[in-house]
Parts: sequence; C-alpha cells; structure tokens
Amino acid sequence: MPLTDKKHSIALDERRNHYNRLPICRALPYSHAVMITVVGESVYSERLLDHFRNPRNAGELEPPSVSAEVSNPACGDVLRLSARIENGRILDARFKARGCTASIAAGSALTEWITGRTLEEVKQLTPGDIELALGGLPDTSKHAAVLAVETAQALVVGVLRRE
Repeated sequence: MPLTDKKHSIALDERRNHYNRLPICRALPYSHAVMITVVGESVYSERLLDHFRNPRNAGELEPPSVSAEVSNPACGDVLRLSARIENGRILDARFKARGCTASIAAGSALTEWITGRTLEEVKQLTPGDIELALGGLPDTSKHAAVLAVETAQALVVGVLRRE
C-alpha cells in the first residue's frame, strides 16, 4: 500500500493519541486494561524525553571551533560535536545528531556535561555519566551513551593532534 493512499493511512496525530483516546471500559477484564496502560507508557525517563523534545545546544559552532563526528555502524546513528576550546577548557559546545530518540537526547546531555570542563575531565567521561544525565537508558538504547562518549573522545583526540 503506498504511503500516499489517504484512505488507508492514519494521521500522525491520531497515532500518537490513539491510546490516550481509548475509553477504558469497565466491562473489560483487568488484564486487558493493564495491557492498554502499559502500551501507552514510555520506556524513556522524563529527563531523556525533555532532552529529546527540547534539545540543548543544537547546531554547529563557527570556526575556530573543533569538531568530531562518529557514527554507529550497527544502527546508523551519527553524532557530530563541535566545541570552542581555550586554555584546555571547553567554553561552548554544539551537536547535530541523526538517529534514535536516545541518541539525540544523549547529544544534548553531552553538550551540557562537557561545557565548562577541561579536556582531561572529558577524557574521563563514561557512558554511565551520560546515562545518569539522561535519568537512565533502557538496555536497547545504551548504544546512545556509548556514541556520545566516543564522539567526545574523538573531539579530545582531534584537539590534542592540533597542538
């Protein structure tokens, strides 16, 4: 069925609100009502969803900034990080991401985490730090924190090579 076939398609807003509009019928067995509630819940933390819906520091910095881009070949997510650095300290950071909800949120959290820190501190960054900043990640999304850390470390290596 082609995507342009409006007769058989559901508008995005209708799909998003589908479970919110379902009346919970008292005649349904308890197990069915629980199933509907569970399907409507998010697997992500509120903090992660906030970073996804309202990304901080999105975009790129103008030169003389340094940038690094890393991709995850398994899932195709890409994170580009640019930073302005003076005297070994990150003064400003921006990111661009293409990927899942968790990867976009991780890019946002990463920029907040690295801004104001030294390159030595950024070298010590772990996926657990990013996960903590996001309020946790489900097992299927832990690759997002790894991608963020790898991008930060690639940025540090790029800076050290320039010096």
